Formats: sequence, structure tokens, C-alpha cells
Amino acid sequence: MKIKTTRFGEIEVDQGKIIHFPEGIIGFQDIKNYLLIGKKERMVMWLQAIDKPEIAFIVVNPFLFEPTYDPKLSRQDLEFLKVTDVADINVLSIVVVPKNPQEMTANLLGPIVVNTKAKLGRQVILTEGNYSVKHPVVAFGVAQRKQTEQMVS
Repeated sequence: MKIKTTRFGEIEVDQGKIIHFPEGIIGFQDIKNYLLIGKKERMVMWLQAIDKPEIAFIVVNPFLFEPTYDPKLSRQDLEFLKVTDVADINVLSIVVVPKNPQEMTANLLGPIVVNTKAKLGRQVILTEGNYSVKHPVVAFGVAQRKQTEQMVS
């Protein structure tokens, strides 16, 4: 299937790679299907909405810039996502990049959790830990900042 996106133009979507978010993402509850664009080994990726192609979130692996990050997922979250092996979990944080990329922040309080095997996703609100929706990403590194700036431009 093909979709026309604002950021990437027309792209071919492998239906086997679509991640279904039964509850949507906070503020976007009506959008249920997304595609993760980018390679997992890269720090910056996009979570592109399939149902509304003008919506795309910049997402990052939070462990790369916050090594002490320890999101505790509840039993209900794991059951909801049909997790049978924790190795199938991918945790991502939505990033906000303001005009000054040095001030970019990541949402560590509400990570995006994906069961990569079942292609199920959920935005989880953590109840443990002292995490913020605007965690500074100052340790992001100059090369990654430039990569993000190029992707956002």
C-alpha cells in the first residue's frame, strides 16, 4: 500500500510493519496505525501515522542519552501489548525539537512501548520514577543533533 506523507512524500508501506496502537497516542487517540521509519541502530527515527499522513513524531531510544532511565511497565501494560518475551519490547521517547535544537526535550514520563513481534504499541504513563515530559536531551551529542536538524528541516 502507498501513502502520501507531508515529510517523506509518497512512501510504500509494508502492511506487516504497521504498528497498531489500539488506544492511539495521547492527544491523537483517533490515530491507530503507525510506521516506524528509520533504522533502529540510528538514534533518531520517525513514528509516521498511516491513518493521517500529515502526523509524524520524532522518536529516539531514550537509553542512548539517559542511561539511568528505568521505565517500570505494569503487568497490565505487558498483557495489553501481548508481551511474551521482554526482548520483543522497544521503548521510544517522543522528542520535541524547538527552533534552538540545543533545547530539545524528550518525553520520558510517557514512553512509546512497542511489541515488535506482535506489532502492538501503547503510550505508557509511568507511575514510578521521577521522569518528565520535557527531559532535556543535552547529552544527545553533536552528530545526532545535526542528524535531527537535517531530518526536521
